[in-house]
Amino acid sequence: LFVAHAWRGTGVAERAVRAALARHPGTFEIATWPTAARALAFWRKTLPTCAATAVRETDEPDHPWGRRIVFRFTSASAQSS
Repeated sequence: LFVAHAWRGTGVAERAVRAALARHPGTFEIATWPTAARALAFWRKTLPTCAATAVRETDEPDHPWGRRIVFRFTSASAQSS
């Protein structure tokens, strides 16, 4: 998820994630690089408020594209449908 600098901190990214998860219920996997501190902070703050299941965070050092942090969860809207 990329948010232009002018829109960061306005809540637009969180609203976009919520809207996407509500529109497309299911099981998700979101990955980011461990060096992306802002992305990690965003996902750690946002996903627990959108997920129906516990958000599992794993460090996957052996991925073909390099080490990554992966968040896995089921959206809240998937649980209610």
